[in-house]
This record gives sequence, structure tokens and C-alpha cells, in this order.
Amino acid sequence: MDISSFFNWMGKDESLPPTLPPEDYALYRKVFDDFDRNEDGTISTSELHSAFRRAGHNPTEAEVQDMINETDMNYTGKIEWEEFAALLAIKLAEREEESDYKETFRVFSKDAQGCIAMEEMKFVLSQVCSIEEAKEMLEVVDRNGDGKISFSEFRCMMGANPILL
Repeated sequence: MDISSFFNWMGKDESLPPTLPPEDYALYRKVFDDFDRNEDGTISTSELHSAFRRAGHNPTEAEVQDMINETDMNYTGKIEWEEFAALLAIKLAEREEESDYKETFRVFSKDAQGCIAMEEMKFVLSQVCSIEEAKEMLEVVDRNGDGKISFSEFRCMMGANPILL
């Protein structure tokens, strides 16, 4: 994983972190070590800022400090390997979950418009609840009232956070 790829999905989640896949441990440790320019076992604000610049991003010092503060669980002002690994594990789990949503959506999305027909979803839901309950659920899910379920609406129906553009 290169620095640009890492920064495309770096962020914070409040859930308990999953663990890193053992087969990827060495790769992620190398990324951490690349960020840790002075080899003290931590990533400082200046090292993270430098890593952003090498990746073609130019955040302010305050933005970088906010990232450190959000990730730094033991309040040292730096990111240690364990904190970095926990953040990576969260991001990997989020990517996997998003991939699962996309795969499931494709199973139901039969039209060329990238939506699920209301009747198709009503039929699927009627297998686990009454037609009336399915209809009520879909009225809530179809936020724009177009009679179709978009990917964003589907994600929300499945319990994911809405996609904010």
C-alpha cells in the first residue's frame, strides 16, 4: 500500500477495532515505519504532515494535529504502532463492509439504471414479513419517492451510515 492509498481511506470510527489480517501485517508495519522518519516508534505531527505532502496532499498543521488527536488513544501526542494498526483494521473492515453492500445491491439491481425496482424489493422483503410491512418499510427507505431503491437508500436500509456528498 502506498501513501496515497492510505490517505484515501484514513479516518476515525468509534467502534471497537477489528484486528489486522495476519498476511498483511508486514505490509502495514512497513507503511508505519515509512511514516516514522526518525525511527522512534511513533508518528509525530510533523512526520504525518510530511507523509501527506509526499502523497500530494497539503493539509494544514491544525488538520494534521486533529488527525493525531483522533487516533492517539493514550494522549501522547503521537501515533504508536498499536493505534495505527487499530485505525488500519477499522478502515479495512469498513471497506469490506462497503464491498458487501455493493455485491448485495448488484444481486437485486436488475435494471440498467443501477436501482432496485420497488416491486422486486417488496417481494424479497415479503419473504420475511407481511406485504403490508414490506410496503411500509419501503416507503421509509425510498427517500426521494421515485419508486426505486438507489444504492444510497439500500445502504441506509441495511443499517449503514448515509453517503454524504
